[in-house]
Amino acid sequence: MVQPSTAFSAAMLVALLASSVVIYRLDRPGGRWGQRLRERFVMGVPWGTLVTTLFVLGSYLFVQGGYWHWYDPVTVAFRAWSFSYPLGMVTAPFTHQGPDHLIGNLVGTVTLATVAEYAWGHYPTERGTTSFSSPLTNPWARALLVFPGAVVVAGFLGSVLTIGPVIGFSLVVFAFAGFALARYPLGTVVAVVAAGAVRTVYFSLLEPVRTVQPSPSPPSPPWWAEIAIQGHAIGLFLGVILGAVLFSRRDEAPPALHVWTGVGLFAMTRAMWAVYWFRGSNTYVLYRGLGVVLVATLALLVAAGLTASDRPVLHSLRGLVPTRGERRVEADGGRAPDDSDPPTPADDGTVDAPDEDDGLLGGRVSLGGGSILGGGSGDRRMRDMTWRHVSLLVLVLGFALLGGPGVGSNLFTAGGEAPQGESVAVGDYRVTYAEGVTDEMVAIVDVEFLNETTVVETSGVIVSSERRGIWYQSVSKGELAFSGERTVRVGGVGWRRSVTAIRRGWSAAGGGTAYKVWLEPDGGERRFAFNSSPATADPVVANRNVSVVAPPEGDGFYLRVTRNDTALGSARIPASGEEADVAGLRFVNRDGDVYVHANGTRVQVASKEEYE
Repeated sequence: MVQPSTAFSAAMLVALLASSVVIYRLDRPGGRWGQRLRERFVMGVPWGTLVTTLFVLGSYLFVQGGYWHWYDPVTVAFRAWSFSYPLGMVTAPFTHQGPDHLIGNLVGTVTLATVAEYAWGHYPTERGTTSFSSPLTNPWARALLVFPGAVVVAGFLGSVLTIGPVIGFSLVVFAFAGFALARYPLGTVVAVVAAGAVRTVYFSLLEPVRTVQPSPSPPSPPWWAEIAIQGHAIGLFLGVILGAVLFSRRDEAPPALHVWTGVGLFAMTRAMWAVYWFRGSNTYVLYRGLGVVLVATLALLVAAGLTASDRPVLHSLRGLVPTRGERRVEADGGRAPDDSDPPTPADDGTVDAPDEDDGLLGGRVSLGGGSILGGGSGDRRMRDMTWRHVSLLVLVLGFALLGGPGVGSNLFTAGGEAPQGESVAVGDYRVTYAEGVTDEMVAIVDVEFLNETTVVETSGVIVSSERRGIWYQSVSKGELAFSGERTVRVGGVGWRRSVTAIRRGWSAAGGGTAYKVWLEPDGGERRFAFNSSPATADPVVANRNVSVVAPPEGDGFYLRVTRNDTALGSARIPASGEEADVAGLRFVNRDGDVYVHANGTRVQVASKEEYE
């Protein structure tokens, strides 16, 4: 009997194939599609995109170990921690957090890089250029070496300019998008939509039928707080600048409305408005209004940079300020000097040299032989500067402002010193559980802005390495409380080790939770790492308070009875179905719920912590 999932997968493939055939028959391209591809690509294939995709996939499979552990690759060693850790700076642009992260960027690469490669083309378009005359004009070299080489350089540049321990290919994907937007702005938006469709088809083929039931989920950052917004913006600016330079030389700039619309839609759909800040203790601040303003400004800057006039700026301003020639006409009573009139010396000993481009800064030379304002190459460059040059300079300035803080932060290192407390050593790594410690990764540089600060506290499983300059919260306190156990992977090229964090606890009725944390390396002994403060139950029984205590010794928990902060006695929490007497109170454990009996009443005071 055919399984429903298999039948749905087959039906999807048939539907996609049939619809493609019908569209082909309706359009009747007659070879036009292939001809257009062959005009831009060698044999009609985007080889650069193909090589890039295989390189990124290979990094995940063989550098991170995804081939052997598809859902659980090593990541901490391949993040861009700082300039003092070259391995991370080199590998971070091409490695990924997990399979979903990888698939998303690969789909973006296949769609957006193809558009960018088509816009660039395998065949040189400059007049007089001969193919195969040099590596830059050889179609095969452009496809297999130049394009992938530019991708690698862009990735390394992203590591240098981005803030924080980034990982992933998304900066380069956004550079593809920026380059494509510079030539085909509306087509790029269509490519983004196509990428979403490809992802939907991919996951539908993997899981045609999916059953989901509402279930608790661990505390996690909001989706927008997991976006590397600075890296995405840097990539987009880089691609736009490269595209503006290339396509202005080719005179292939699209209409300003198309650029403005394409960039705005792309930035909005790719959540480039999600400007946020981490406040510590799983608290995040989203500046959504500011983000929308920045997106609108970005779209305007890109549209101006790509489509601004080639008219010189000084010529455009001539009507606003009279030139020296115009001022001389006024001084001579309205008679314009002709070419036979001798030059009239100015008060400072200079004269006006004949210059048909005489403007705000043009035509003034010194009789003493030294150029003051005219005749120099710098002055000629000023006179030749166009509005498009100005717009491009603004884009470059924006790129520098975005990347400058990243360069500064990468000059510093977290140090990698482990927090105080018990830790497990794995190679040069140390895995520790700590609470209320300063997040050294965020606080590398002490900065305060908009009432926010980089000095924040964090709690959870911390991975550190002094040799690598790594300090990283791998598992948050809330995530461990939700699941009870979480495994941390550490390692490097060709090796990996695991350390499991284990939490056990008892919750006092209405009064918090007392818990302990252990760390257990692969093949090693479990080591105690942390115990919390006692948790006191809200109910007061016979004028006595009951607290749950998590002592550092052993793996048990205790009930402590007090009156007016004076300890009356304590005993270990009894096993399920058993009882214990403490200071005149009888405690009973019923399947993980502890009740106290006194004066004929029964009150629940504690329950065993449960995990999902």
